[in-house]
Amino acid sequence: MATTERIREILSWYGSDSPGTLTNLARMLSAGTLGGSGRMVILPVDQGFEHGPARSFAPNPAGYDPRYHFELAIETGCNAYAAPLGFLEADMRRLFLLEGVTIGAAGSALGWLLGFSMIYALSLVRFEINATGQEMTHLPIAWSLMHYIIASSFAVGSAAVAGYLPARRAARLNPVDIIRGAT
Repeated sequence: MATTERIREILSWYGSDSPGTLTNLARMLSAGTLGGSGRMVILPVDQGFEHGPARSFAPNPAGYDPRYHFELAIETGCNAYAAPLGFLEADMRRLFLLEGVTIGAAGSALGWLLGFSMIYALSLVRFEINATGQEMTHLPIAWSLMHYIIASSFAVGSAAVAGYLPARRAARLNPVDIIRGAT
């Protein structure tokens, strides 16, 4: 749609804004059923970790689809839809911590498998040594479950710390500053 005189007038009120902001505003004013009239209908969406479709409304499986809300805005002729940026600080920490613990647990499981395989392979190596007065035919290997538990605890604990520390900083950032590249 071509830019109407009314849209040009509205854009003139925002002369101090960046060309990108003006372009986006022009797109919103030109879209939807009211496109070109200088009026807008924006579909507000506020769903996140703190309250989603399962908590706020009756079961709504479509509400879980990230494309649902903007497709609804297009179908109903809205100019745009407004969704919140960012997370609550506690949700951000929880998300990073969960990610760190998950990575630590996956690394532990892989480490257990790899470690056990290597120890088992070493236990199969046969040789003969009589030089020390003791006859040895295998490497002396300790098969202790406690070693695996200690290693896993360290891996999951360090992954949790590695997830929590950046989460503290990320939770304090303003999402708009991130989008603009200020931080």
